[in-house]
Amino acid sequence: MRSRRRLAAETREQLRRVREEKERQVRQAVDEHRLRIAREIHDVTAHTLAVVAVQINVAADALPDEPAEASRALETAREVSREAMGELRGAVRVLRAPGDPADAPPVPAPRLADLPGLVDGYRDAGLTAVLRETGAPPHVPATVGLTAYRIVQEALTNVVRHAGVARAEVDVEYGPGAVRIRSASTGPAADAGPETGTGSRGWRSARRASAAR
Repeated sequence: MRSRRRLAAETREQLRRVREEKERQVRQAVDEHRLRIAREIHDVTAHTLAVVAVQINVAADALPDEPAEASRALETAREVSREAMGELRGAVRVLRAPGDPADAPPVPAPRLADLPGLVDGYRDAGLTAVLRETGAPPHVPATVGLTAYRIVQEALTNVVRHAGVARAEVDVEYGPGAVRIRSASTGPAADAGPETGTGSRGWRSARRASAAR
């Protein structure tokens, strides 16, 4: 009887530990998923506001003497806003309850193949942007393609928002088992402050903190 009671107690303790571990894993997965959503919303919103702000300034300057140019700038701002709304809906769709009537078909996530279109959009916004791709784009997981796209988007957005000039260069090198991205802008840049947030500076801080752990 003592042996059975001891075995029952050990079994209950093992089951308790298993439940706690599963709960911990679920909480960790939820936190990581929320962080990914926050980064998506940050990237889309920052990119959109930066481009729209540039276009509105162009329209305001051109309106008195060049109404056609002002109209083109406002049309670009409208297109960028429309695309951003689609991406934001996709980013927050997972937060809706199943069967939500407002739920629409998912918007495809950006990929490596979409980088030229991304850079073209910044050129339309008035930024002198150069994209150089070396090697053959590999077949990578969707997460890797999306991450690479967001890194380039964040770099170009920072140039538009903070740099003292309107020129940016992005080099993307495709190699065996790796995608390397280098971005640079010429001229002075404003101080971006502490390395916090969900942008590229925040990513570096988070990576260092993770490595320290």
